[in-house]
Amino acid sequence: MNFREPLPGALFRSAQPFASCWPGALEQLRGVRSIVDFRGAAERVPGEWDLVPGCAVHHLPLDVTGVIPPMETAADLGAFYVRMAEGAAAVIAEAAEIVAFRGPVLVHCAAGKDRTGLFVALLLDLRGVPRQEIVADYVATAAALPDIFRELASGHASVTALNDGAAGEAGVEALRERLAKIPPPLLQAPAEAITAFLDGIGSRHGGAEKFLLRCGVSPAAIAAIRD
Repeated sequence: MNFREPLPGALFRSAQPFASCWPGALEQLRGVRSIVDFRGAAERVPGEWDLVPGCAVHHLPLDVTGVIPPMETAADLGAFYVRMAEGAAAVIAEAAEIVAFRGPVLVHCAAGKDRTGLFVALLLDLRGVPRQEIVADYVATAAALPDIFRELASGHASVTALNDGAAGEAGVEALRERLAKIPPPLLQAPAEAITAFLDGIGSRHGGAEKFLLRCGVSPAAIAAIRD
């Protein structure tokens, strides 16, 4: 779900694995050597990726467990992405090294929107992909969000933490209540958010390449991703 290929043959992105999507997902993932999972431990289910043969799974939590700041606009969401990226330098560096040298790679989080979105945007910007194409890749997630939220609300095991341990109908209601408290921009994939993120990385760090180097990505990995 929410599956696409922003760098053909090298980098794939998606939401978390849902059982209802396995038949198609297995075919799509043929040839992928590494999976980078940005979710925290409480979001995961043991053995989720066991059906994918010959694939190394790297759990690299890009932590979003802190207090979510108030957000009213898409620009606020983009600023939040900047803070997320700045606070996860080591994770971003390790994930970038995997993309550079252990590909093809699938990267994902829960919805495949926020954590995955900012990471993919950085790599596409590094590659010199036109801004409008980076934005289009991010915005494409919007079409998948209703199905993703429906799957989450169905009581999928990996969101029991999000649902405070509830499942079934109780889990559905718990998730609805929690979603109602989440700032609206976090439930969307607006173009202005990823534009504000890239603008913020540019103004604060001088662009994707300088930011990734400061995160600890090696020059060799930068060159490999760019090529």
